[in-house]
Amino acid sequence: MEIARILIGIIGIIGVNIAPSTYAAALNNSKIEPNAVGRIISVLNYHNYQKLSASFSSTDEYYDFDREYLLFDCKEFANSFNEFKERYPTFTIIARGQAESYSTFGDVGRDKFGALIYSTNFFINQFSNFATIVNASDEKWFTYYVKVTIAIILRRLNTKLIAIPYINGTLTSHGFETRHLHFGLTVETITFNPKDYE
Repeated sequence: MEIARILIGIIGIIGVNIAPSTYAAALNNSKIEPNAVGRIISVLNYHNYQKLSASFSSTDEYYDFDREYLLFDCKEFANSFNEFKERYPTFTIIARGQAESYSTFGDVGRDKFGALIYSTNFFINQFSNFATIVNASDEKWFTYYVKVTIAIILRRLNTKLIAIPYINGTLTSHGFETRHLHFGLTVETITFNPKDYE
């Protein structure tokens, strides 16, 4: 588990080149909804919340980046990715969630979620790019260590756009006090906005 967490951290920093044949089998198709003003709405309905507890020098941890969503193939809407990003220069992620540990760093997820807008250039061909929502840690020597990361990994395989919700939490507590970390993420939709959309 520790090795996997280190690897995904490296992926978030430098990206990783993965062959499409290795990757495509695990994808879940998102649902595309019609929209009257020309936006492309991909429905993910990802929902994952966890509660960690630790005491007496124990460690509790959880991570998930296993659910990969194929949003769509850009060729459904344009001749190439470059043409697609000209037509749809931004996208909006509708995300809800929490990241709180009142016995350590408090509510670090406050005001972090909602409608998050990014440039479509965020999709890098065959490389991971993290749309980070929460990334926080805290440590008191011989008392506790806590870390939480909530993000959405975005990747492009040629003209296919892929999203991978990512949550990762670790809590270590020393002494008699039991400490808690509650964290999670809901990703409802990822919507691509046309050039003239306001």
